Amino acid sequence: MSTGANTDAAGKSEIEAAPPPPPPLLDDVTRMGMAVMADLAAVVRGSEGDDSVESSSRRPPSQKKALDATPLPDAAMVYPPLAGVKHSYASSMRMYHRLARQVVALQQTQRPDSMVGVMLPESQPRVRFVHVSDTHHHHRDVTNVPDGDVLIHTGDLVGNYGKGDDRAMLKQLKHSLGWLAKTAERFDHVFFIAGNHDTMLDRRQYPESFTAPAYQMIGQLPSNVTYLDAEANPGQIVKYRGLSLYGCPVVVSRLETQGSRYYSNAFERTRAERRRIFEQIPDHLDLLLTHTPPLGSGTNVHGCGELARHLHRMAKRGEGVAPKVHCFGHEHSTFGLVQNELTGTLEVNAAQEDLIRYERKIGVRGACALTFDVALPI
Repeated sequence: MSTGANTDAAGKSEIEAAPPPPPPLLDDVTRMGMAVMADLAAVVRGSEGDDSVESSSRRPPSQKKALDATPLPDAAMVYPPLAGVKHSYASSMRMYHRLARQVVALQQTQRPDSMVGVMLPESQPRVRFVHVSDTHHHHRDVTNVPDGDVLIHTGDLVGNYGKGDDRAMLKQLKHSLGWLAKTAERFDHVFFIAGNHDTMLDRRQYPESFTAPAYQMIGQLPSNVTYLDAEANPGQIVKYRGLSLYGCPVVVSRLETQGSRYYSNAFERTRAERRRIFEQIPDHLDLLLTHTPPLGSGTNVHGCGELARHLHRMAKRGEGVAPKVHCFGHEHSTFGLVQNELTGTLEVNAAQEDLIRYERKIGVRGACALTFDVALPI
C-alpha cells in the first residue's frame, strides 16, 4: 500500500518501532484532483471497505450464497478478464462491477482510429498486454490470467511484512520468479519491475549479501523475461515489435512524509530524488511502468506528486508526448482502468492484493489480470 502501515493476513503491522508519525506533509501539487479523490475515496469506503464485506466473509457458505452480487453487465463480458470471473460472491464482485463500468465507459468513448484501447478491433495489427501487480507471494491465487502477447508485472512480487528473515524473503522471490518464468511459457515476452516490498532488489539501501542472490536469480530467468529498473539504468528503453517500454520502481519515501521507516521500504526516495528520476522519463513512450500511481489520477487516492507533475508537463508540451499507457499498482483498493483526462494516458492499476484477500476468505481463487491493446506502429 502507498500510505499507512501495511499488515499481513493476521493483521500484524509491518511498521518498525518508531514514534507516532507527524501529520503527513501536504504535497503542494495537484490540487486539481482533490475533488475527484474525495469522490473516489467515498466510493472505496462505501464498497470495499465497509463492515458488511468483512462480516460476510466470515459467514458459513450457506449464508454466503445469499450475498451473491448481481451479474456483470453483458456489455462488459466481452472483456477477457471479466469473462474469466468464475464466481459471483459480493465481496470481490464489487470490484469487478466497478471494473465493468470502467470497461464499458472506455469502449463507448473509443474512437475508430484509437491506438490504445481495452480491446482494439481484431483486424487492427496490435499487441495485447496482460498486466498484474502486487501479487505479494500469492501468485498461485492469480489464476485468471487471459491470453495475450506480453505479460507485465509492476512490482511487489513478495510480501515482506517483517515476519521473515532475509532467507525467507529470498525464498519468496524465488517462488515468485519461478511463477513468472512458468507463466512466460504462455507469452512472447514478460517485462517486470520491483515494488516497495521487493527490498532484496534495492541495491542502494540493502547489503550485497541480500541483493546479490536476488540478482543471480534474475540472471537465470528465461530469455523472454526482462527486468526493468530505470533508476539504475536511466537509458533503459526497451522495444517490443516497435513499441517502447520504460520501467521505474521508485516510490514515495514514508520516512520523509510520515517520519516512520517500514520493512517494505524498497526504492523509497525523497521528493528531490524522485523529481530528478522522473524528469528522465522519455517522451513519446508507448508504455510507462511504475510501481506507484501518479497522485490525483482517476484510479487512486494516493500516489506520487512528482510523477504526476512530470506527466502533466509532458502532456502540455504536445499530443503524444506523455505515455500512451501507464501501468502501475501499489494502491490496492483502486484496481481498474481509466483514461487520465489531463494527459490522455490510459492508466492501468492491476494490483491483485485486495481481490486475492477477498476471494481467499470465501474459498475461491482467480483474482484478475487486466488486459489492454496497443496498435502496432505503421
